Amino acid sequence: AINISPSPAVINLELLDHIEILSTSATLERSASSPEQLRTNKSVTMAVQPIIGMLRRNLVLDLSIALGSGFVMANFFWYGFHMPRTNARDNYYIKLEEERAAQKNE
Repeated sequence: AINISPSPAVINLELLDHIEILSTSATLERSASSPEQLRTNKSVTMAVQPIIGMLRRNLVLDLSIALGSGFVMANFFWYGFHMPRTNARDNYYIKLEEERAAQKNE
């Protein structure tokens, strides 16, 4: 089954038609304009800005924030917790090995 969906331009035109009809619905009762005449009217102000590229822009921003904060938190963990604990453990075992070697030599 082939899914043939309308192009974004067709969908945007349909949305503009609905916006035109909704924005001028109050004047429909006062004027004798038909919906066909409303569709051809190009001087329509939209109540909401068109959403163009918002998903891509938000996705890039969200990924940048997530990866950046993840990198910062990983560095805090690695250099603030893991490395000091590892160095303390290594120093303890080095000191223990030196004490054992000193006892063995006596």
